[in-house]
Amino acid sequence: MTSLPKHQLGKDGPEVSCLGFGLMGLSGAYGAFESTEDRLKVLDRAYELGERFWDSADVYGDNEDLIGEWFRRHGKRDDIFLATKFALSFNHQGGMETRSDPEYVKAACSKSLQRLGIDCIDLYYCHRVDGKTPIEKTVEAMAELKKEGKIRYLGLSEVSSDTLRRAYAVHPIACVQMEYSPFAMDIENPTIALLKTCRELGVATVAYSPLGRGFLTGAYQSPADFEEGDFRKLCPRFSEENFPKNLELTKHLEEMAKKKGCTSGQLSLAWLLSQGNDIFPIPGTKKIKYLEENLDSVKIKLSTAESKEIREAIEKVEMIGERYPDAMAPSLFADTPALATPTPADDSMQAPSSEDPRSTPSRNPSSVRLGHTPSPVQSHRQSFTETLRGHPPSPRAARQPSLSQAQLQELLNNPPTAGSADPNFSRRDWQTIAVGELCTSADVRWVEFDAGVEDATNILIDSGAHVLLVRHRKDERAAHATYDYRDLTQYLLFATGQLQPDDDHLPTFTTLAKKAQAGQIIPLRDAKSLGNKEPFVTLPATANLTHAIEVFGGGVHRIIIVEEGTDNVVGVLSQLRLVKFLWENGRNFPIIDALYSQNIKDLGIGSQLTISVNGDKPLKEALKLMNNEGLTSLAVIDNQSNVVGNISNVDVKLLTKSSSAPLLDNTCIHFISVILSTRGMNDGKDSVPVFHINPYSTLAHTVAKLVATKAHRMWVTDSPSPSSAATPTPNQLSQPSVPHPPTHFSLPQSNPPFIPLSSTPSVSASALPGANMAGRLAGVVSLTDILNLFARASGLHPTDPDERRRQRRRSSSSSMMRGSLDSARSSSVDIRDAKR
Repeated sequence: MTSLPKHQLGKDGPEVSCLGFGLMGLSGAYGAFESTEDRLKVLDRAYELGERFWDSADVYGDNEDLIGEWFRRHGKRDDIFLATKFALSFNHQGGMETRSDPEYVKAACSKSLQRLGIDCIDLYYCHRVDGKTPIEKTVEAMAELKKEGKIRYLGLSEVSSDTLRRAYAVHPIACVQMEYSPFAMDIENPTIALLKTCRELGVATVAYSPLGRGFLTGAYQSPADFEEGDFRKLCPRFSEENFPKNLELTKHLEEMAKKKGCTSGQLSLAWLLSQGNDIFPIPGTKKIKYLEENLDSVKIKLSTAESKEIREAIEKVEMIGERYPDAMAPSLFADTPALATPTPADDSMQAPSSEDPRSTPSRNPSSVRLGHTPSPVQSHRQSFTETLRGHPPSPRAARQPSLSQAQLQELLNNPPTAGSADPNFSRRDWQTIAVGELCTSADVRWVEFDAGVEDATNILIDSGAHVLLVRHRKDERAAHATYDYRDLTQYLLFATGQLQPDDDHLPTFTTLAKKAQAGQIIPLRDAKSLGNKEPFVTLPATANLTHAIEVFGGGVHRIIIVEEGTDNVVGVLSQLRLVKFLWENGRNFPIIDALYSQNIKDLGIGSQLTISVNGDKPLKEALKLMNNEGLTSLAVIDNQSNVVGNISNVDVKLLTKSSSAPLLDNTCIHFISVILSTRGMNDGKDSVPVFHINPYSTLAHTVAKLVATKAHRMWVTDSPSPSSAATPTPNQLSQPSVPHPPTHFSLPQSNPPFIPLSSTPSVSASALPGANMAGRLAGVVSLTDILNLFARASGLHPTDPDERRRQRRRSSSSSMMRGSLDSARSSSVDIRDAKR
């Protein structure tokens, strides 16, 4: 183990490593990130190298959870000086909210402590100020946290000189975190005067992005070098126009670095360190080799002349473009409102009145939505439904519902207790139960590679199975691939002209298209070439449930069960089957059973990041989005982001007749009405959808719904937004979409406004049964989230499910074809009935 030089963090602070480790990149922002195990290895190496000053934030994805896992594994919490931050969060529409009011300060701290698994945070920053809360109130709340022993030192980030002075007057501030590097010298600007104020007050400067977000390393020569979803693509300084101009600085640094025998990145860090012992750069990286390179920069000593030469090179090149997108500019070097001065008659301890805007700072959090440009204001387009004088009667109208509305609401509020336990598992440790005991040969449905897609589709739908195993010969028992509703969705898009091949696969695409046009059978073998899917997972029948839960908790949806020592398939175990088993036999599994009474919010499971589609969008756009992003279902929302329905890959079976082709051009909301009507006619089920919960639903409530509806996820909703039931079909102009940051997903507008092609009327959001029972989309809880929770509660270590989701999206994005979201072509084909 080595050690890094230490400097005092502010005039009253502790001694910490002069070079810190910024952890944001380990959890996103700059494209895809590595698996949990690989990221933990980076932390291991940082520790080995003597790096003890770690910097995180609650908004950095799973960053705090990752650090908490490292602490749990190694027990070295006291060796790390840990900084984290509050104030920023993503809302359910993908926008970024800022809150620095006292109530939020304390709530955020409690949540961070829980995620990190620690009792005290060494350095707690206000990440950004919200522009509404006086800084005095924010710092007072932080000081109270210090008195309670929950934090040790206070920090601020991206504040103005005046805001820092006001904050320091309330409580000493250890440091201010600002972007500072040869690429970003604003902190030295005499007009801003923040560095000057810091030194006057004895406040240290922690320099984030000290390598200019990687720009100064010379690793990037154009914006095209950034991965898809990289935050830098949104920043003006990295634009196509500005990039080559700014690259001149890197070239100068590279020339000087060669003379010094180091890299341009190391030279940049050494230069920052030479600016004074009160400057603490915190470079970040995802790779161990760059971590080692960065830390070696402390060995590079610059003479006064060399430091001056570098500054002169910096001053010769004017940086073009702002550091952040325009929408985020107000949060940089930010001021806060002045603290209201009480009149002599006021009691300084009196609570704010109801008229005091500071009494409700959380009502209107400032919101920034990255990459979003508001649509021009236009009048509401009258929906197709509004033009009709009478709707055709619903097929379910004559059927009496199986439950009254009151009975249904009672079921939602108080789901039934777990079903009767299987006596075969009574008093058995669930971790000793073999996966083969949960499977039967009846679960297995086979199809051969040479079978036509139409025949495979008939088997898939008629058997009621969710997956077919694909083999070479009928006498074979080994599976070589699978065919499921995700494959069917992709083939449907191909057959209706919605997929576009890349150049490398154009010949394959053309061959398949010619076969289809000539009426030839398209073998399943060829259809599987339409997309690349991750390989399926197998387990021997003798493996115990701990293996299955770890695998499922990592994001795998199904496991093929094989005979011990062979590839012969004996069953298929799905996430739903396992969750159902654990639910019905919960009394036998105390560790898991104890979780059911807790609510979703307290358990911290699920995600606030979803991808949704506006109900007025054509169905084909939703299917293409699911195909492109590797999704199995989408939430359908109205203009106010209220959930009005759900479309899944399984629902594609309703589109396999040529007579269903017009549905692709009709709205998503209309397709939901078709789904519900089909359930009522064919299945005799009540048509009210039960697909949502709220943050305070218990785990028991959630699992009961998942098991009862055979769903794979529940949408988490808050209270419904106003007017959701009052407006007809959602306005075409609004298209809320909730993305996986930092990528912004948004379906394109139809231009001219889309008009349904089918003679069947569109159905308004408010007309859907149960729409008024849902609410505003706030997140999602999936079977993966629940099984991941069960695994962790049982002391297991499942892989990061988000990594599996990223792999699934990469699998979709690397397919030979993706849906073209501006395609309007639709053929009339009958997948099931075509005689080929």
